[in-house]
Amino acid sequence: MINSLQAIGAIAGGASSAVTQGLSNTTEATNLATAVAIFQGPFITGVTNIFPDHTIEHINHINDLGFSASSNNKTIAPIQGAVPLVTFLSEKPLEQLPFAHCGKDAKKGLLHIGDATKSAQIDSNPGASQYQFCRVDDYDQYGNPYNRSFIDDPQPEYYMKPFPFRKWDGAALDILKRRTFVVIGGVHTKETPSQPTITSVSCPPKNDSTIDLANVSDPKNVSCTLKGNNLDLIAQVELQNAQDASDKTTVQGSASISGGDTTQATIVFLKDDLAKLKGANYKLFYSLKGGGPQQSSIAISLKQPISLNPSSLDFGDQAEKTKSQAKSVVVTNNTNGSLTLSVSLTGTNPKEFTIESDTCMSTPPKSLDAGGNCTITLTFAPDGTGQRSATVSISDSAPGSPQTVTLTGNGTTSQQNPAPAGAPAASTKPSGATH
Repeated sequence: MINSLQAIGAIAGGASSAVTQGLSNTTEATNLATAVAIFQGPFITGVTNIFPDHTIEHINHINDLGFSASSNNKTIAPIQGAVPLVTFLSEKPLEQLPFAHCGKDAKKGLLHIGDATKSAQIDSNPGASQYQFCRVDDYDQYGNPYNRSFIDDPQPEYYMKPFPFRKWDGAALDILKRRTFVVIGGVHTKETPSQPTITSVSCPPKNDSTIDLANVSDPKNVSCTLKGNNLDLIAQVELQNAQDASDKTTVQGSASISGGDTTQATIVFLKDDLAKLKGANYKLFYSLKGGGPQQSSIAISLKQPISLNPSSLDFGDQAEKTKSQAKSVVVTNNTNGSLTLSVSLTGTNPKEFTIESDTCMSTPPKSLDAGGNCTITLTFAPDGTGQRSATVSISDSAPGSPQTVTLTGNGTTSQQNPAPAGAPAASTKPSGATH
C-alpha cells in the first residue's frame, strides 16, 4: 500500500507540472500544485507512520537472536538454545497439491459427476473433510478410525487443478501445516568456550606429575594424561623451566583426545627431547589452534637418569693468572642400576678451568651405584681478561648421555696486592736526594 501511494504521488507530481502549464486560471494551477504537494508530503508521511515497515527490524532480530558471527572457524552457531529457521516454499507447486481444495464446495461444472454443486460436507466431494486427501488424522470426531480404502472415484481432474493460495480455506491450511515436511541437511553445532581448563596431569611411571625418564618403558615417547574440560581446543603443549628464566631450552609435545571425550587428552613428548632438559621443575604451557603459548597452572617435575646440581657454575670476576675459590657439582644416579662415568672438560676455554677433585672418576672410569652420588670440584684461573667458558662433559650409559655442566667466568686486570697490615708505606723522594 505504501509503495502504491508513493507511485501515485510520483505520477501526480510529474503530471501536475504539465497540467498547470495549460491552465489559464492561475488559482486553479496553484491549488492543483498545492494538493499534489500535500499528497506527496504530509499525507504519505502520515500513512507511513501509521503503517511502519518492520521488515529490516525483523531480519535484524532474527540475526541477533539466532546467529553468531564471532565463531573463529566461521561456523554459524546458535546463541541461545535453538535456531529460528525460515523456509521459503514455491507457491505454484503448493497450489497443485491434492488438499488445496479442502474445505471448499465443488462449484458447478467442475465435477464430472453431474453439474450440480456438491457440498463440502459430502464425503465424495474432493473438498470434504472426509475426503482421501483432506483428512488431518486417522480418526473422526467420535474417535472412530476412518476407512482407509481409497475412494472409488478420486476425481483427479478436480483436485489436480491449481487453486490460488490466497483463496485456500482453513482446512487446506491446516493440512499444509500438519502434512508438509521440510528436511534440513547439516550438522549439529554448539557454541564452545574459547579456553580449555586443565585440572591435573599424570605421567609415567607412577601416574603422577613427575616424569622419571630412567623408568619410562617406552623407548621413544613419554605420554602423559591431562584432565579438565574442552581439551579438544589444545593443539600443542610446551615445557618451560620453572626455576631458571634464562634457560631457553624448551620441549614441545602434541595433544589429542580419544573419541568425543573432551575431558581427557593425551600429550606426547619425545624421550630424547626430554633428556636434553637440565631443570628439575617445568611449567606446562598450551597452545590453541593458530594461537601462541599460554601458561597453565600445571607443573611437571622431571627426573633425569643422571641429575646435576647445579647444572651450571658461574665463577664471576677473577683476576687474570689467579685461581678462584672452588665450586662443586653433585652428580646423582637416579636409575635402578650402576652407571659407568667418564668426566672431561671441553668448550671454548677448557684450560682455564681445572678439576681439582673428582669422586666420580678414577682410572679406569668409576662405576656409580644406583641412587649413589659423587662430587666434581672445579676452579677458574683466567689467562687473560674477558669472558671465559667451558663445559664439563659427563659420559655414561644412561639415556641422554653425555650430561653437561656449563662453566662461565670473567677475567679481569691483575691488581697489586695491598701491603700487610702494620707495614710502613713506601715513600717517594725527589730526584738526586740522598739519605
